[in-house]
Formats: sequence, structure tokens, C-alpha cells
Amino acid sequence: MDNIFSQDPNDLEPFKVTETPDELVIKIPWHTNSNRKDDGFTLLFGIGALITGIVVMNLQEGFLVTLVGGFFALVGVLLSMQVFVNIFNTTTITVTQDHITTRNWPFPFTATFGADNARIPISDLKQVVTEYYAFGGEDASTLMQLITHRGKAYKVFQFKKTVGLAKPLEQRIETFIGLADDPNAVSPRQAQAQKFLTHMENEEVLDAVTTLLDNDTSTDKPKKRPDTPDDDSTL
Repeated sequence: MDNIFSQDPNDLEPFKVTETPDELVIKIPWHTNSNRKDDGFTLLFGIGALITGIVVMNLQEGFLVTLVGGFFALVGVLLSMQVFVNIFNTTTITVTQDHITTRNWPFPFTATFGADNARIPISDLKQVVTEYYAFGGEDASTLMQLITHRGKAYKVFQFKKTVGLAKPLEQRIETFIGLADDPNAVSPRQAQAQKFLTHMENEEVLDAVTTLLDNDTSTDKPKKRPDTPDDDSTL
């Protein structure tokens, strides 16, 4: 995808965007965000685990055999379902002047990409924020969230292959509803992390000052008792 790092809010391919004066609809097919190679390995592993579980459960009767076989079968089913969700699921973001709605279909659960099903009044929406995770190389991702005035965060989508489209998508939504962008806005999780780091930095500074004072062994001039007169004082 040539425009994977596009910064143009009007160019959101491969997402499907429909806009009228009253409604903005953005559809994000999950397959545009998944890695086909990884999905292939996951599906093979899932099918292998499922077959292993079935074979183990049919070897002989017994609680332990059934438990082990059932575990492998469950892992196989979950991994295979994850691949089907990545291929067929779509997150739809619907924005009007009254509400912003996020919906995952046909599988309603959030699965691997982190997308909440939510309906938020525009009057309760404080900011749309994007949170960048840099793990290096292809592991980088961006999580877009809706932050309410009550401090609640709703995950819209976690962009991986399309990581560069998160910020333009945020701008497109904010422009449609007339929401001024706050470059300093962060998610509650980020705010807590920043507060913790600030606390740790303050603790480190305090420890450094304390250590410096404890190690102060200056002997340029001995300390005098308050009631001891100076040597050059007159009686």
C-alpha cells in the first residue's frame, strides 16, 4: 500500500469512507491491518492443535487424557477463530453531530486489534487521541481512542500495517464534528504513566540531593558552636 503513511485526512485508502453533510462513515476491514504470513502460520498451528486434541481424546478414556486433549482442541479453535476474525471482521465508525459510534461486525468482540463497541454523545466527547507504540520494525502500532469528559477511554482501533493512517483519521473525525485538536491530550493510561515517571524523577532528584548532602565532608573551616566567640574578637 503506497499511502500507508499518508498524512492526508482525505486520503484514507484502503479504508472505505462515505461522507455526507449529516454523517461520516469509516469502515476499516481488519484484513487490511493483518499480516497474511502470520495469519497463515496461526491457522496451521491452530488446525494442528485441534487435530492433536481430537487424536489425544480418542486414544483412551480417562479424565487426564480428556483434559489434555480438550486443552489442545480449545487452543486450536481459538487460534483458528482469530484468523477468521482477522479476515472477515470490519470496524465501522459512524459520526454524526449527535453521536459517534464504533461497531465490530460480524464478530462483535474486540479480538486482537483492540476495538470497542461504543456509542458516545458528541457532547461527552473531550478528545480523539492517538497513542503510538514503537516496538521496532513491523511491531510498531498506533492505538486511536475516544476520551470522554468523565475520563473514560474507548478504543477505536489499533493500527498495525496501516499505522500511518491513525492521525489523519483522527483529524478527519475532529474536522467533521468541529472538535479542536489538543496536541497535548493523552489517554488516561498515558496520563498515569507520565505521572508515575514524574514521581520517579522527583524521587531520583531527592535521592541525589540527599546523597550529596550526606557525602559533604568539607573541612575548609571547622564549624563553631553558636556561643563560641571568634578568635579575633575583643574582650
